[in-house]
Amino acid sequence: PGRRGLPLLGETLSFARNPFGFIDDRLAAHGRTFRTNVLGRESVVMAGPDAAGQFIDTNDVIRADSMPPHIQELFGGKSLPLLDGDEHRQRKLAVMRGFSRPALTAYVPILQAATEQAFARWSTAGEFGWLAELKRLSMEAICTAVIGMTPGPEMDQLSRDYGVVTDGFATLPIRLPGTAYSKALAARDRILAVLAKHV
Repeated sequence: PGRRGLPLLGETLSFARNPFGFIDDRLAAHGRTFRTNVLGRESVVMAGPDAAGQFIDTNDVIRADSMPPHIQELFGGKSLPLLDGDEHRQRKLAVMRGFSRPALTAYVPILQAATEQAFARWSTAGEFGWLAELKRLSMEAICTAVIGMTPGPEMDQLSRDYGVVTDGFATLPIRLPGTAYSKALAARDRILAVLAKHV
């Protein structure tokens, strides 16, 4: 179920005004899977574990080019969710090495130290925003455990850049100076440079 919207534009204007509201409205009207036309592209939106399970079933879905081109570009190219066949299996095997029992066991002391430091910070901070602090803890835990970064200005900038990239997902892909999309691309490039340096 779903609708195509206006000729050429589809439902792009409604999506651009409030992307999350757009999705919530359509989920309420059509259920966990619906079709639309956004950014000149016939699209299907899937929400929830059952729909996500369909997306990862290679008998039902071809993942290549399944994301709008601007979102794929913000991800830095063809990431694991956009690959099929042998290429997908090989990349997934490489990624899953980071989630083996020995790897997860090695993360525990790092995660415990990061969590204890966060609790110490929170206990003396007075008032603070939980969402921002939990994002900070997540970033510190991942960056320290996975790529060996230490908390500090570089990690803080990395966290800010991830926020800019995330904001770019829900914008029109207009490459003009000062647009949210151009800022997101610049932030992506800074993130990739930091990751390349540490790897």
